[in-house]
Amino acid sequence: MRVVGSDYDGTVAEHFNEYDKRDRALQFAAEHGVSIDHCCAIGDSRSYLPLFAAVPTSLALNAGAAARAAASAAVDTKDLRDVIPWLEAWKAALH
Repeated sequence: MRVVGSDYDGTVAEHFNEYDKRDRALQFAAEHGVSIDHCCAIGDSRSYLPLFAAVPTSLALNAGAAARAAASAAVDTKDLRDVIPWLEAWKAALH
């Protein structure tokens, strides 16, 4: 999302391909000192497959067949809060 000042303006700031998504996420984790073993991914399409393969746990959210097959779990919902139990279980399993 594009940020103007301190607000999201509803437009796309940059387009990512599937490898950009993976590489950006891995770079972000490295810059923040977070081991990949402590990362998960959530995505909805085949463009998340490289990222799903790079992290130990992934969630296919309202996803197509390719993402669903590659992910560790899947959730279909109209309410993003329905992801919270999955995230809590993932976090608890880390410890």
